[in-house]
Amino acid sequence: MRKGDIGVVVEHLPAPDGTNDGYILEFFDAQGTTVGVLPVLESDLEFPRPNTVLTFRELEKMA
Repeated sequence: MRKGDIGVVVEHLPAPDGTNDGYILEFFDAQGTTVGVLPVLESDLEFPRPNTVLTFRELEKMA
């Protein structure tokens, strides 16, 4: 996965000290098949803004 890919939050992981929560995100292809599940920090998330356009890209083949 790379910056700009759109994922779905499947779990919220509150930080014990309340500083930077974590999330488990699931990513899908255009057919709805899961292509990745990744943990990320809240500070790494970016939410779509009203003036953005969604695009698609072809997944690179895994070696």
